[in-house]
Amino acid sequence: MKRINFEAIMAGSAMFIGLCALFISINQTRIMRLQHEASIWPHIYHGMSYQDDGHFSYTVRNVGIGPAKIVDAQILYDGQSYTEYYDFLSAFLKMPRDSVRKNIAMGYSSLNGRVMAPGERIDAMNISTPQIAYELFYAQDKWTVQICYASISNKYWQNKSFGDAEEVKKCE
Repeated sequence: MKRINFEAIMAGSAMFIGLCALFISINQTRIMRLQHEASIWPHIYHGMSYQDDGHFSYTVRNVGIGPAKIVDAQILYDGQSYTEYYDFLSAFLKMPRDSVRKNIAMGYSSLNGRVMAPGERIDAMNISTPQIAYELFYAQDKWTVQICYASISNKYWQNKSFGDAEEVKKCE
């Protein structure tokens, strides 16, 4: 009759329990990392509005639960990208930049490099010259704003006006 080697059974059981504990620990670490990323997830929403009094506004909001660093924001129009509002308006309205500056009642806020807290709103561009406001709003199918932003854990997303954000490797 064969003898049962209790020491080998105990050693095998201890190794099995150790491997189970290792698997549980690795899985728990992965879950904690995902929970942490979810707790700092930014989400930038941006779009335009037009009021009947002739006021146009382009607003950017962080509707996520973590801060967002705007790495790159550009206005895309007619195959070109613009980082300056006056340059975009000059191309859009087909008028010299100086004329745009002098003749359009406009307020703006730069986006590139800004860090937005959760819930923060930025009025990126406000125009209160009624005819220009009307033209911009009703030509929204001809231009868009593209924003690339990062979380504090250096994950990157990019979206266009009214669009869903998609994760990207890096902002270019």
